[in-house]
Amino acid sequence: MALWLYSLAVLGVIGPHCHVSATTSATPPTDSGMQPDSNSARDIARRIFNAVHSAMRRWGSSLNHNGMSFFPATIPPGVLLYHRTTTPDAVTGLEWLAFEIEHAEVFAPLLLERQGPPDHPQNHDRQNGPPGTSHLHVPGPEKLVVSRPDTPRAQVRPPRDGYLHTYRVTRPQRLLYIDGMSGAKCDPGTLDTQDILLRNRTGRGGFDERHRAQALCDMAAQWQIDGIIRMEAGFEVIKCRFEDGMELVSAKKRPQRRADDRDLNQMEHMRAVAQRYWDIAATRVHVDFSKMVSAFFYPANLTNPDPKAAEHPRMVFMPWEELESIRTDVAESLSMFEVPRLTESWQGVTDMVFSRYSDRLRFMAEKATWNDIRSEVSVLLDSFVDHTPSAGPDISAGTRECAEHYPRLVNSSTWQDKLIRVAFETV
Repeated sequence: MALWLYSLAVLGVIGPHCHVSATTSATPPTDSGMQPDSNSARDIARRIFNAVHSAMRRWGSSLNHNGMSFFPATIPPGVLLYHRTTTPDAVTGLEWLAFEIEHAEVFAPLLLERQGPPDHPQNHDRQNGPPGTSHLHVPGPEKLVVSRPDTPRAQVRPPRDGYLHTYRVTRPQRLLYIDGMSGAKCDPGTLDTQDILLRNRTGRGGFDERHRAQALCDMAAQWQIDGIIRMEAGFEVIKCRFEDGMELVSAKKRPQRRADDRDLNQMEHMRAVAQRYWDIAATRVHVDFSKMVSAFFYPANLTNPDPKAAEHPRMVFMPWEELESIRTDVAESLSMFEVPRLTESWQGVTDMVFSRYSDRLRFMAEKATWNDIRSEVSVLLDSFVDHTPSAGPDISAGTRECAEHYPRLVNSSTWQDKLIRVAFETV
């Protein structure tokens, strides 16, 4: 697939047209339920096939953005994850993690501001709430604005430099992967599996991510898992307790960013996520397909109320008892969570290095001017350089960190490991 096609998907030309939504949801269910059956699986076979094929793959997840499926997933020890924050200290509690450095970097300048008060989840009255169409949202007064000087209503925050944290997973992370573009705050239904099915939620949705993440983590605690994997433009982890099962490897001071750096950060982010068309790379996530739970397994009404988007399923017409049946099966699937014996492999490290550097190296070798080369090297190296003001940028240390970053994924337990590491750090 061409890069420009994926870029269109990331920008919303192919993927969902995103804006702040207001999602309503279900009341507590009745005891009657709906069962998965082979007839449903047969009738909607292509959707199940596509869900399996697209799991943890950005291209298919962008095209089939209204995910309807849940998978137990494991991140094995040794995997590196990234977080952008304002302090060098290790984070505790609930926060977000990125699989790619550029994904974490893109959140540096906080240029989006909420307008209006936070919403408060409410439950429909169990007796009076009508089924089906009551899940449909009613747009509220909340708006998002880009903080630009020529926008009078914008509340402008200055760009913040902050720190890029690198965390290493120290024990298997037990997670629930919600497929499609479940991290996208969109109107067409990307949040149905979270807000309608899992959260029983009514009120305004969209960018109220903190309440959504906390509700998901409350459920994660009951299920004895560590968090949630979702995809927006890139894959992310909602990690419910940062201090549990991860160690802080480094906290690099980032340079002061100008507001107009945001476009460059976004382009580097798109470039990074485009390298993950077909998988997350380097065995960073293991998906347990044998415990998949999907709305496609059930005789559920997944009709989209928008006839122009009929190919994208929705949960807005499902009655409470059907939603509860799926929710119960998700919980049961997670109760049988089996952590696979996974470790990072040296071949996985080569995949990470190749996908991050090969295109740029080819460009520099064949077509680049000296100015191009300086620019490319600066972009690649900058994330590994500590910009602490008192000492100034340490380029030599950043170069060493760049060379050692991906080989660090593998614990060297044999003499063969050590020799491979020497070779990889030299490359």
